Amino acid sequence: MRRAGMWLMFILAGSLIAPCQNGFIVHFDSVQAGYDGSGRSVMETSEGFLLFGHQVSNDGTARTRCVVYRISANGAFNERFEIGSGEPYHTNFGRFDPVSRLLDGGYVSTVLYFNGYSHQLDLFTFDDEGGIASTHPILSIDPADSVLFGIKQLRQASGGGYILCGFRAYGNDSTMAYMSRIDSTGALVWERDFGSPGQTYESLSVAEFVDGGFVIAGYRLDQGIEDLGFLIRTDSLGNELWRRHFGEELGGWGAVRVAADGGIITFSDYAEQSWPWDWAQHLLTKWDAEGDIIWQTRTNYGQYVTAYDLEILTDQSIITSGPIFGSAQLAKYSPQGDSLWARRFTVFENAASHLPYDVEPTSDGGFVLTGGASQSIGDPTPGLETIFIIKTDSL
Repeated sequence: MRRAGMWLMFILAGSLIAPCQNGFIVHFDSVQAGYDGSGRSVMETSEGFLLFGHQVSNDGTARTRCVVYRISANGAFNERFEIGSGEPYHTNFGRFDPVSRLLDGGYVSTVLYFNGYSHQLDLFTFDDEGGIASTHPILSIDPADSVLFGIKQLRQASGGGYILCGFRAYGNDSTMAYMSRIDSTGALVWERDFGSPGQTYESLSVAEFVDGGFVIAGYRLDQGIEDLGFLIRTDSLGNELWRRHFGEELGGWGAVRVAADGGIITFSDYAEQSWPWDWAQHLLTKWDAEGDIIWQTRTNYGQYVTAYDLEILTDQSIITSGPIFGSAQLAKYSPQGDSLWARRFTVFENAASHLPYDVEPTSDGGFVLTGGASQSIGDPTPGLETIFIIKTDSL
């Protein structure tokens, strides 16, 4: 499969830029030219921002591709690079904030090529400007094996290499949460599956623990069960030490991070059986090394509430992103889990949903979000899933 693409140049005609103090709201409706897309990771650079996302290609294949957008400091679109152009495969980075900044500069992610049961996973590194620096094969799956496979997040691991999480489904058997360790060349060091008989498990977020082990978080599904969210802690070889379930009627999305004091922070959903089916709360939890709850905060009761991304700031306060009532919400919590503030943003006036897949702090003390918004009647292009980027100040 070819891994080269081409840089595409566009003028940001018709895009929305609504400036505020130290911020902007930008969408790329005109750039996408009718092809669905969403931002998945956003990185601040010396020149502005890099946005890593997914977009349906205009190469005639109707396949979804990984794309990298170069964006100026004020949100103006400069260039776009597409991975896998012309190939009979979809390409995919992952779900919530799947791209990581490398400690020595540049960025890294997996790229999954897939078409039916045919899967190939590669390790991609990018330079500081978002150009492809290197690619290394990790694994490929024979279509005859009838295995469905996906990677949702990658993080750099101490001692070199990376840790990955996602899912692996074996034919008609249960879907298993997946975690693997690879070295810097993409060679597999080990793989692990986690699950329970008759249930679907999928891991969405991974972090390294203070002892060199790892934690993964995600969701499970089975008719009639409660506490759909899960948190698993492993040793340095990926062997399970303990597992916790949470969320009552929900709990199945969001992220996991490890605080400076060794506490494990999860961001997920919570709902009770008596609530309307489409109403929920955000659930922020701090766990100790043994899997006991230190504190738990439930906030933002509302319609279409979902937990997406989580970051721990240098002062150990916490920032989160997720949709609520169709808007993109940015919320901040103290290191003790106290709710400090929440802000809701809309890119389109009538959009059915704004999905903020990633939030990151910026060098000026503010924040930047990226995701996708589904335009509706009265918006510029009804029905188009549209990439957006939102830059805010520190409040």
